[in-house]
Amino acid sequence: TIYKDQVLVDIKALDAGGSGLSLVEFSLNGGTFQTYTNALLINEVGDYTIRARATDGATNQSTTPIASFSVIRSVRTNGQIAVFNLDRFPADDQLTFSRIQGPTVANN
Repeated sequence: TIYKDQVLVDIKALDAGGSGLSLVEFSLNGGTFQTYTNALLINEVGDYTIRARATDGATNQSTTPIASFSVIRSVRTNGQIAVFNLDRFPADDQLTFSRIQGPTVANN
């Protein structure tokens, strides 16, 4: 998955067994697991991996598979679009836009 400029990583954990969650942790890029308290804002360009681990009150642990994603910088262009109501009919128009070309990354 590719995100432009930033991504907010939010981890949700549940305990179906009834002992309650005692700890939620995350590991970014294979690093040491750290206690998760709030969503993580990642806004540095790069490739990332993340895993989450939850421990319940009975010390049972569950770890997610590794998820991979990238953050890229948006490419700014001078592109403009103008939309006119050519039929001049005074009602809301429905507009549909399609991207013809996939995103590209400039190597600067």
